[in-house]
Amino acid sequence: ATSGASIYYTTNGSTPTTSSALYTGPISVSSTTTVRAIAAATGRLSSSATQAVYTIVVVLRVTTTGNDTTGTGAAAAPYATPMKAAQAAALLPASTRVEIRVASGTYAMTGTANIAIGNSTSVLGGSNGTDWSTRDPVANVTQITDGRSGQANVFALTSCTSACGVDGFTVNPPNPLTSTYYVVGASGTTDGFIARLKVTVHANSNMFILASLGAGSPTISDNWLRADLGPSPNGSIYGLYVSGGTPRILRNDLRMVTP
Repeated sequence: ATSGASIYYTTNGSTPTTSSALYTGPISVSSTTTVRAIAAATGRLSSSATQAVYTIVVVLRVTTTGNDTTGTGAAAAPYATPMKAAQAAALLPASTRVEIRVASGTYAMTGTANIAIGNSTSVLGGSNGTDWSTRDPVANVTQITDGRSGQANVFALTSCTSACGVDGFTVNPPNPLTSTYYVVGASGTTDGFIARLKVTVHANSNMFILASLGAGSPTISDNWLRADLGPSPNGSIYGLYVSGGTPRILRNDLRMVTP
């Protein structure tokens, strides 16, 4: 800026003027914020506005030894289930980007509810429970065992437009499946991701569907279905199948295995 100029800024995305807040020191933000600023000096035209986006990422941790009964929001202690962490994420300000990082181990689902994923929230398996900054779903297998009634979506992405998705889980559906089975539902999701899901489907099960998208268009990549062919599959139908929407589909695989 010109020597002697003053800096005026906004944090709500609007264009700053000389009536906006005067910059006098560090700006504190608690959620993802767009800061726009101009320089102004007496006798000169104000500069064009420049901007920077500050993204706040809240990490919620999940381990098999965690606790679902205490803490909300960005609690320091890990949660015990991805479902509870997702519920906590929904309590944070809408503009907050949330990563739910799940350590290796097996997590049981009961009842009828699913793991609800809102906008700017992602559920990520493959942490080792110690170093939460890295993930490896191959070395740190993170399993969801679905024992619910109704067989609703395991993961439900709702109205996601950015930084939203699920990655790095092995899903074990009920055995046998008695109806069409959906691992992910993505209602209204235009810019999410569904990646590295490994799903085991057993003999005598009906149609398997990876994702039911409605009109959504998330990226679907690196997922695979293992279909165990028993001695008497009775015409079972297996498929790595996506229903609805216009997804970007990359590198998915169907593997038929005879135990």
